[in-house]
Amino acid sequence: MRVVLLARLFYSGQTTHTVELARELARQGHTVALLSHGPCHLAAWTHACRTLEREGVACHRHARPGEALAAAVQLDPQILHVHSSDLLPLAAQVAAETGAPVIFTAHGLGTLRQPLVKKADRVIAVGPRVHQELCAGGVQRLALVGNGVDTDRFRPGKKGRTLQVAFVGRVDETKRRGLDELIEAVAMIPRVRLVVASNQRPSHPRCVAAGWLWDVAPLLAESHVVAGAGRAIREGMASGCVGLLLGSAYGGVVSPAALSRGRGGALWFPASDGDPPDRQSIRRDLVRLVQDERHRRALARWSREYAVRHFSLKRMAREVVSVYADALAERAAVG
Repeated sequence: MRVVLLARLFYSGQTTHTVELARELARQGHTVALLSHGPCHLAAWTHACRTLEREGVACHRHARPGEALAAAVQLDPQILHVHSSDLLPLAAQVAAETGAPVIFTAHGLGTLRQPLVKKADRVIAVGPRVHQELCAGGVQRLALVGNGVDTDRFRPGKKGRTLQVAFVGRVDETKRRGLDELIEAVAMIPRVRLVVASNQRPSHPRCVAAGWLWDVAPLLAESHVVAGAGRAIREGMASGCVGLLLGSAYGGVVSPAALSRGRGGALWFPASDGDPPDRQSIRRDLVRLVQDERHRRALARWSREYAVRHFSLKRMAREVVSVYADALAERAAVG
């Protein structure tokens, strides 16, 4: 298939998702191009180009709407896959010119503010809460496809004797408290190291502020615990880390027992399920991981095995291609 991905690139898991999907689609034999229009972070765009051009993915960026439209039409896509809701109007114009179906991936809540979401040929939700919101909003042709990670690149490395916690993810106003409470929890525990890989650079003597890392695989390979939500948890588990669900709420340790309780579904780890972040609760969970090394090692092995079984990037790309095929078949039947 000839696939054009439309996305605005920022410091976010959405950018990582888009780049990883493009890379894997190309590896599976599809012709892929990435097209960006409008504001984006230059560092995110540079990272995408550097990563994708090695895989044969063409990258195009245009500031003017007419240039973006002309470039997209010239690519002659069979599929238009939109990852930023404000690019749906551009996708609709390209679809009118080329006849390509429009696929939209909703990476978070609130995308129904853009009315063209309901007019997409297919909508993909990356998690159950997003799926529920879209269903309630009347979106019909809807699929649920969770984030996939490269379990060959994200794998356990040499982990030191000092327990290292990695916080990975973009921090906004909804997640700031969680990071602050994590820092204070770590400050109460001797012999625990915290590295924060984020758009935020907190200043604290017990915290190493690494800034935003486009490649967090080396950090996670050497860490024992990953704190975050969504994609960060999947990447950390694939790297043999114990997961701490920390977003706008605190969901505790990712474990077989937690999954069996079924909060939000075994595969999804929603960031907003749980109680408000609290340093004492986080400290309690970290202390057990420090004191009970056998328990921590068993959880780390299970995390890696679970990620390999359920979080494969190859699997995610195949499910997305299946959505493409359904949209193409429907277009052909109508035409």
